[in-house]
Amino acid sequence: MTAALLGFLIAQALCLVGAGYWAYLNCVGGSFLLFGTLVHGWDGQGYRRFLTTDGAALRAWPQDSVINNVLRFLTSGTFLTLLFLGAAVIGTMLLVEIGWLAEGWLLPGGAQDRKVPRFLAVAIAGAGLYGLPLAGAVLASTLVRFLGYPVGLMVFAAVAGTLLLPRRSPVRRLYGLVGLPKAHWRATSDLLPERRTAPT
Repeated sequence: MTAALLGFLIAQALCLVGAGYWAYLNCVGGSFLLFGTLVHGWDGQGYRRFLTTDGAALRAWPQDSVINNVLRFLTSGTFLTLLFLGAAVIGTMLLVEIGWLAEGWLLPGGAQDRKVPRFLAVAIAGAGLYGLPLAGAVLASTLVRFLGYPVGLMVFAAVAGTLLLPRRSPVRRLYGLVGLPKAHWRATSDLLPERRTAPT
């Protein structure tokens, strides 16, 4: 809860100074940490913990193939519970986020920078907020496994920096297609109440 509140305040502050793309990267970073915990964890066994129902199944993981372990999880009551609760929580979260986008596009001039239809813009936004961090977590985990922590993390940082930071990066171009207007996010003096001059 504390991390979510802090992330919101940071994103809000970035939006108010016109740094909308950096606010987006703040959200990507939070999702990356979540997926990184599920995929890799602190010891490289995050996916095993996620795909097992109890401690005994986790300890027995190496004794069977990955496919059998995954199938055992997919046919367990734990998976059905996660599926039911996840559909409710994630579905509600996605509906709220889509509502925020739609509300922003309804503002005067809010859709003037959008370059694709709304449905495609929502799909791009979802892929950027969830698909990209998940792919990043899988890539980081794979690099760490094969190259070790120092080299793997350095290679991942170089790849992530190339994809996210340059002005003509692929992610920035996709972000631009969604058409989140910078003008509506800036906290400038023209948004402040007019100063009343005292009578002379």
